[in-house]
Amino acid sequence: MKKLELPDYTDFFYDYLSVNYPQIASDRQFIHDRNILAQETFLSTMKRCNDYDLANELAIDVLLKDYKFSKFYCVLDVLFDEYQALFSKDVLKNFALQFMPECEPIFEKYTLSDDFLRQPALMDLKHELKSFIRDKMNEYWSFSI
Repeated sequence: MKKLELPDYTDFFYDYLSVNYPQIASDRQFIHDRNILAQETFLSTMKRCNDYDLANELAIDVLLKDYKFSKFYCVLDVLFDEYQALFSKDVLKNFALQFMPECEPIFEKYTLSDDFLRQPALMDLKHELKSFIRDKMNEYWSFSI
């Protein structure tokens, strides 16, 4: 029987965190620990049913557990929708990082979870964020002129 080579999810998870959770993307121990959990899930699934695709899918679910919905990416998405013609991606990322603490009271109104991306309330959240961010941008630019 051929020895099973375990996938390494480290780079995938680092890239995912860099986009969605930049504040924790540099936590190497966290990424390492999640990679181990994902590999263990992969291995146990392969032993149970020998289905590579299922094993990989379940491993990624474990890897991303509690990190599928990203507040940061939600704010960044709103900024892209509204301001991508005016600012570069890097500038918008910096704005998103700056706005995160001030957006927290808006996020607290919602029950956020991994499946929030499939909830109708996501549109309400984005609408609230859009209004808030528009006000903040107007405030910023009116003071800087």
